Amino acid sequence: MILNVCCCAPVHLDEEGVQCHPVETDSGLNEIQDKKAIMQMANSTLPQFPKSSGRPNQGQPSPYHTPTSRPLDKAKLQDIVRDFSKAAVNGMQLMTVDADTSDLSEVHFVMDKYLYVLTLAMPGGEEVHLNMKDMRAIYRGHDVSTKAPKLAHLAAVVVGVEFREPLDQRYFFYFKDVAERDRFYTCLKILRMSVDITNANK
Repeated sequence: MILNVCCCAPVHLDEEGVQCHPVETDSGLNEIQDKKAIMQMANSTLPQFPKSSGRPNQGQPSPYHTPTSRPLDKAKLQDIVRDFSKAAVNGMQLMTVDADTSDLSEVHFVMDKYLYVLTLAMPGGEEVHLNMKDMRAIYRGHDVSTKAPKLAHLAAVVVGVEFREPLDQRYFFYFKDVAERDRFYTCLKILRMSVDITNANK
């Protein structure tokens, strides 16, 4: 089964206009053939995502790390990444949190149909365009506390994303609970890694 992660080097348009293609490994295989390879891409054990409670739940341990959680199969992971990709292309409202003041701001998060460029529409109308290939880090949990100590109290529900260009930008996205945080972290990480895989195979 091919993991149809939607990004770069398109083969076809799906029903919602997102450009999709099969991810290839840099070892020359034409598809990712086992669950272990997919899990390594995400660098995480992927359980079934529980529905959000609709309110912050920072104390709840992530289902990604519970001993009893079962990994998602390839088809389920594919569906989650595909749904995330479509939502990103259509645009979605997210919250960012200031690393110094902990103030929350709503931003419009949208990606182009090739999933090469991420645009953040800030309050006041400013837009920031970011290339996925320039994303140099994505992290959560303890790494958030280390890189942004003043966000330590929110680290359980925050994802940090850093870009080389423009000017070493970094953004901290705030989520209602751990499940939403982990969904965003995993999908964005897979999309970022697929850019490298595609470029390596050109």
